[in-house]
Amino acid sequence: MGAFAQFVAVSAVAGIVAAGLAIPGVGVATASANSAVEIFDSLPATLEIQDLGQKSTMQASDGSELAEFYWQNRVEVPLDEVSQDMQNATIAVEDYRYFEHGGVDIEGIARAAVHNLVSSTTQGGSTLTQQYVKNVLAENAHAEENSEGVAAAKESEGTAGYARKLREAK
Repeated sequence: MGAFAQFVAVSAVAGIVAAGLAIPGVGVATASANSAVEIFDSLPATLEIQDLGQKSTMQASDGSELAEFYWQNRVEVPLDEVSQDMQNATIAVEDYRYFEHGGVDIEGIARAAVHNLVSSTTQGGSTLTQQYVKNVLAENAHAEENSEGVAAAKESEGTAGYARKLREAK
């Protein structure tokens, strides 16, 4: 057998071995992609937004305030009462590409994912829209006294964190 024929035979065997080694990785990637699509498709298409929790005030019979009860001391302020400078500052700090990405910043999520894989520190890739969805889901779960729902809405680690990001993206 000539040198060229040996080279072709060895190359063919090496190609078959390499393809065989790649099959499990392709299978895992396919299963992961299918799971992500199934999770995404099973999510509701609309976000149910409940009224935000407010503080309660206990009053004496004469109308004087005795105590306030709350789990969050929240005072709602309509957007038209928030200065434009404050709105601009919030967007600049939290999501400077807010007007460019339509609610989900694939570039930001990819950047954060790569950083988190190669670094000991973590970065977030959530947009203002995704943060809002997370907070609504956590608030709704808290109102329903669903501690697991609150934890799921705030999960940031591993597969559960990526599932949360998918939920926020929809």
